[in-house]
Amino acid sequence: MKALGKTSSYPRNYDPEQLERVPRSLNRVPLGIDDKKLPFTGYDIWHVYEVSYLLKNGAPQTAICKITIPTTSEYIVESKSLKLYFNSFNMEIMGECPESALKNMKHTVQHDLEKLLECQIALDFHTQQSDINYGFNAINIDNLVRDIDSIEVYSESPQLISYTENIGTIETLYSTLLKSNCRVTNQPDWGNVLISYSADKKLNHVDLLKYIISFRDENHFHEEIVETIYKRLYDLLKPKELLVIAFYTRRGGIDINPVRVLNKASLPKEYINTHILQKGQFRQ
Repeated sequence: MKALGKTSSYPRNYDPEQLERVPRSLNRVPLGIDDKKLPFTGYDIWHVYEVSYLLKNGAPQTAICKITIPTTSEYIVESKSLKLYFNSFNMEIMGECPESALKNMKHTVQHDLEKLLECQIALDFHTQQSDINYGFNAINIDNLVRDIDSIEVYSESPQLISYTENIGTIETLYSTLLKSNCRVTNQPDWGNVLISYSADKKLNHVDLLKYIISFRDENHFHEEIVETIYKRLYDLLKPKELLVIAFYTRRGGIDINPVRVLNKASLPKEYINTHILQKGQFRQ
């Protein structure tokens, strides 16, 4: 990685060479996930908040870019390289008027990312904030820390998860206590996680919270954390439905919100629609 873990000088002009990619196989192979027979479908949803460029007259323009990358892509984009890439537009003239500049930005960024990732992606630029409410009727399990005598495990430990057999369960749970560290820089990553499932087994909420907390000293990318949680629950519950979303705090002007689902029909449509900016979650 050219920029990770190093002091970086921000490029003054457009520089697609800043972009770097990471194979998804780094995390999938150890989990026994076969790229050709994925046990899920989904997208990585990125919000890039620090987008700026110039008009021909030197006037700056700002926007928010929302990007969705399919889980079938062989690669993910490395986040610091994406930040440096977007910052390379800061002094770049992209068009004579706001409309032409925005059109050029979309064309340029989409071309560069699809070339990097070798897959089709979707993206849109937003110049005004529009919030939506996804309406998840979820149970916050954070208060259950009162029922835990001690927490000593801070590395991912699936054996912490327990359940009750033969109880038909449909529920949605969330926690704001998800914390891990970047695989390369060791910088802390903060987020909340939402888990929705339908199964003949019922998760023990206290033990699930312990499991979420066990990521505290793990070093993984955001996408890898979500796939790990998904795969552990998938293997354990043998669910009819399973949805895992993580809402990460933005770092360097970018947040990443991976979603993985068992059935494509369960994907929250508004969530993956690049025409709609989602309402920020806790700490976003």
